[in-house]
Amino acid sequence: MHSLSYRLGHQFGTLVVRARAALITAMLDHPNENEDEDEPLTPLSLKELSDTPAMVRKGVSLNEWYAKNVTCAPPPKPRRKRVKAERKRGALDPLI
Repeated sequence: MHSLSYRLGHQFGTLVVRARAALITAMLDHPNENEDEDEPLTPLSLKELSDTPAMVRKGVSLNEWYAKNVTCAPPPKPRRKRVKAERKRGALDPLI
């Protein structure tokens, strides 16, 4: 029974892999003709896009965003002084 279920699972997995590969190649061979062709980006428009943050292009005021989302760092906590403990002597210390 175990070998039968293994063979069925293996064949099903192989079928799924082949179907996916056929679907992907079909999609690559025939791209969607209904998509609108965007105009190519010119160097000037690329420069404008890189100079302007995406948040500003979406209408977000950077000054208001900064005031709402940025806080000052808390002051550092005082460091504790380490107290050097004396070494405890064991029964075998004189032999070392």
